[in-house]
Amino acid sequence: MQLKTVKQRQFNTFAWAVFLVLILFAAALPGLEFPGVGKLYPFRVVLPFVVLAVAFYDRKYGAYSAVQKNTILLILFMFVYGCVTVLWAPEKLTAIKQLVGYAYGFFLVIVLFRLIRERSCFYRVMMLIAWIMIVIMLMGVLEGFTGHYFFEEGWEDLLPYATDTNIHYPVVCFGNPNDMVFAAFAFMPFINLSANALYKGKFTALRIGIKVLYFVLYCMVTVLASCRMGILLIPIAVVVNVCMAKRSTFKTLAVAAIVVACGFGVLLKWDSFLAFFEQDARVEIWKNILKNAEHFFFFGTGPGNSFVAIEGVEYAGRLINPHFWFLEILAEFGIFVFLVLMAGYFALMRAAFRRIGKAESREKYTLSKAAFKVLLYFFPMCIMSSSLSVSPFFWLIAALVLLAVELSGKSAQNGGEMKDLPSAGGEYA
Repeated sequence: MQLKTVKQRQFNTFAWAVFLVLILFAAALPGLEFPGVGKLYPFRVVLPFVVLAVAFYDRKYGAYSAVQKNTILLILFMFVYGCVTVLWAPEKLTAIKQLVGYAYGFFLVIVLFRLIRERSCFYRVMMLIAWIMIVIMLMGVLEGFTGHYFFEEGWEDLLPYATDTNIHYPVVCFGNPNDMVFAAFAFMPFINLSANALYKGKFTALRIGIKVLYFVLYCMVTVLASCRMGILLIPIAVVVNVCMAKRSTFKTLAVAAIVVACGFGVLLKWDSFLAFFEQDARVEIWKNILKNAEHFFFFGTGPGNSFVAIEGVEYAGRLINPHFWFLEILAEFGIFVFLVLMAGYFALMRAAFRRIGKAESREKYTLSKAAFKVLLYFFPMCIMSSSLSVSPFFWLIAALVLLAVELSGKSAQNGGEMKDLPSAGGEYA
């Protein structure tokens, strides 16, 4: 019996590892090309079967929580309204393709919601993500220093710094260096708390080693990518962690020092600060996107249509993807979806913040705190890349934040082992 349990646990871990690799590597893996449709990569092949299996075993997963119900209602509203916008979208085929991408993201969130129902399972999934991301970032460092790319093509001649440095963008499986930095940073708070939860006592050295290695690799790929926001996120995280620390004289002095330093920095560099908003290319891009949104009376341009040129509209500079996720939702899905989404977002932040103060244990406290920090970080992070809305790893991050908020409110843990994917029977190890 014990041998059977060990083997089942090993299979469960292997099944989760494969599923997470498919999510994180996404379109970088070999797939099938369909004319007019695009590439059907392994994640898009596997997810429908996982969804069917989860639906088949749905009763055994228990009742839907309030967080799950609200999330599903928001998803349905967003998807249905997105279908309506196809009626007037300038490029209808693009809108339909984008909606299919959203559908995959929505189903991934729901599947993870149903499969991960205990904190112990959450921690183990996060550590699998940690090891996968460590491998990806090591690959990114190699790409950055050598210019030899594992999956992506066309980056060899694009250099983040002066040509004599011979440094290249790290991309690996993300298609964009900023997406890679985004994912690495978003996972970090959950990886740190999971390492703390799983590796205690005699595993202290392993816990510290994982956290240090992950952070060092994050810093390396961020510098190699010349990702300004990724670099800026480090002092932002320091400020957030100091402000959220337990009350103490050190905290008070640290917050005061940070405020004074930031104040002097803004005063001394006021001209540069204003010039950033006046001259930065993103501002022109955002203005153009708003012009398109206004053309459709803020009822939505249709998914993937926010940066489609409209006859009769005058644009300044380039018309490209918004590089701002909240603006992308406002433009493509319209004001109604945007307001509902923002209401849900702030409601989730409020729930996470309240659970920090009401936490009954250290475990719940750290989980809700990590969720709140990721939600807070997302505001500056959402301008890091062209579009994250239909990327599998983005929806993986969204699911983890939702799970962290929900699991931080659970009164007890039932069981403690990882749950396997439903295709293997859906039993506990």
